[in-house]
Amino acid sequence: MNLLSTESLRDDEQSVLSKISGKSFVVRAKSIGLERASLGDIRAHFRAHADRIKRQVREQGVLLFRGLPVSQPEEYEQILESLDYDLYRSNYGGASPRSNVTGKTFVSTEAPSPFIIGVHTEFCYQTTRPGMISFFCVTPAAGFGETPLFDLHGLWNDLGEPLRNKLQTDGLLYKRVFFGKKSLINFHKTWQDTFETRDKEVVRKFLEAEGMRYAWDASDNLSTELKLPAVLNDPLSGLPCISITTFNADSFIHNFRHFKERYHPVLRKMLEWFVTFEYNRKNSFLKVLHGCGRRFTREESVEIQRAAWANAIIFPWQTGDLLLIDNIRFGHARLNVRKPRRLIAAMADPYDVRSIMRAAPAH
Repeated sequence: MNLLSTESLRDDEQSVLSKISGKSFVVRAKSIGLERASLGDIRAHFRAHADRIKRQVREQGVLLFRGLPVSQPEEYEQILESLDYDLYRSNYGGASPRSNVTGKTFVSTEAPSPFIIGVHTEFCYQTTRPGMISFFCVTPAAGFGETPLFDLHGLWNDLGEPLRNKLQTDGLLYKRVFFGKKSLINFHKTWQDTFETRDKEVVRKFLEAEGMRYAWDASDNLSTELKLPAVLNDPLSGLPCISITTFNADSFIHNFRHFKERYHPVLRKMLEWFVTFEYNRKNSFLKVLHGCGRRFTREESVEIQRAAWANAIIFPWQTGDLLLIDNIRFGHARLNVRKPRRLIAAMADPYDVRSIMRAAPAH
C-alpha cells in the first residue's frame, strides 16, 4: 500500500526543535489538490481515501492536514464523518473540561490558559479510551497555545531501566475526585457534569464496568481508584508505548520552568505555589501514583518530562489545520495560551485497554 505523501514541518513552522522534529507527518492541501477545493470535493476525497488515511494514522501515529480551505466546526465534523470514524457524542467521564460545539465535536480543553497540561493520552485514567483523537484549528492563539505531540515509544525508550522496570511491574494507580457541587476552579468537575446524570445508579454501573473502586462521602463527593498498565504494546506495530499522565506538582513545576521564558517570574511563582497546594490536598481532582500507591519522586517525574520533551513536536497552529492522532502511539499536551484561541476536538473508535493487554502483553 502506498502511503499518502507526507513531509516534515519546516524549521520556521516549529516553536521548539527536538530529535523528532524531522518526522514526516504533514499532508499539505496543495500536494493533494485541495487548496481551493469545495467542502463537497474535500469530503469526497477523504471518503475515497478513508481506509488509506486511517491506516496511515495507525502506522505513523499522527497526520496533520495543513492548508485545507475549511474554517468551521461543522465542516470539520463532516470531514471526519467522511473518514467513517465512530465519533464520540459526549465527553462522558472525561477529566478535561470540555463542552460540545457540534453533535460530535467539542471545545478543546477549557483549563485555565496559563497552565501547561503535560504529556498524556486521552482518557488514560479509564479502561475505555478513544483509539483516535483529533483537533481542528478555527482560530490560532494570539501567542503560544501549541498542542505538542509525543512519540510514546521514543519516550519509553528514553527512560532509564530502573524506572521502566518499576512502571512495567507496578503499573499506575489513578485516583480521581468528582465534587458534588460546583467549584470556582473549572477543572474541578462535579460527578453530575462528568457523567451527565444525577442518577447514582447510572454512575455505579459505569464505574463497575470500568473496573473502578468508588465511594461517595458525606458531602456528596465521589472518589474513584483504578489500577492500569503504564505501558501498552501497540497492536499494529508491537512497539511498547508508555501510557501515562503524571499529574503532580513536580511535573507541573518542571514544565513551567522548562518554558520559563513564557512567564513573568511572579506569575510563574504563583502557578508553582498553586500546583504545590493543589497536589498536597487530600481531595485533589486527579492524582497519578505508582500501582503500589507510592507517589512519584521528583526525580522520576522530571525524568519522564525530560524524555517527553526530547520526543516532542511543537508547532504553532494555523487556521484550518486538521490533526489526527493515534491515541496509543502518540500523546499530546497543551502549552500556555495567549487568547483568543479556538481549537475544536473530536474523539473516535473506543477500545478497551483490557483487550489489548490480553492480546499483546507488554514486555
